[in-house]
Amino acid sequence: MSQNTEWCRRRYIVLINRLEKRSVILDNFEKRYQKLRARVSEWSRIMDLLRTEYPCRLVMITLTIAKVEDYNPGIMRDYMKKLKQHLGKNLYGFAWVAEIQKRGAVHYHLLLSVKRGTRINKPDESGMWRWGASRIETARTPFYICTYIGKERQKDLSRYPKGCRTYAVSYRLPEGRTKAFLESLRESKKLERERMELLRDLGWEYAGATVTEGYAKMINPW
Repeated sequence: MSQNTEWCRRRYIVLINRLEKRSVILDNFEKRYQKLRARVSEWSRIMDLLRTEYPCRLVMITLTIAKVEDYNPGIMRDYMKKLKQHLGKNLYGFAWVAEIQKRGAVHYHLLLSVKRGTRINKPDESGMWRWGASRIETARTPFYICTYIGKERQKDLSRYPKGCRTYAVSYRLPEGRTKAFLESLRESKKLERERMELLRDLGWEYAGATVTEGYAKMINPW
């Protein structure tokens, strides 16, 4: 008997409250997509503020993967490691978003904020990106990266390969009001984490995750 071994991403998370004898079903796709939008939008705000303090250059890089089978979960991590070593302290921050093409291949849109005058090597010609073609262009605003987080197909995480990260953001900020602004944001996030811990104290606990909403409803014991 043949067995279907195709991997499926679990979309729905079930929380139960034994004290109140009720449950809730969370759409993990929507939750992750909203987090993506929030983090990338926040990054854009911070980089926009940084431009008022320091002379920055914004560089947009597109990275493609020629063969679908060449993808691996660490492909972008390895490139960013090389790029950060190359740029050093000239790199103020970066944000990238993964997209899935119709043919099933992943490609990336990467926006860098670097010190003005910094030279960026073309990824494929320099050998830092050996999986496909690349393109470099100048961006006028850090909010340009936000144009890649509003596409409807990005919400369907089931099409992405196993282990694929859909985005990443990073900061390396000089001292100044931009860094102070970032620290204030981190403090507000700390308060949000404390609020979530309070919800757990009120009796909510993880009950499981499923591929379909129908199976998620079956987990409800009441």
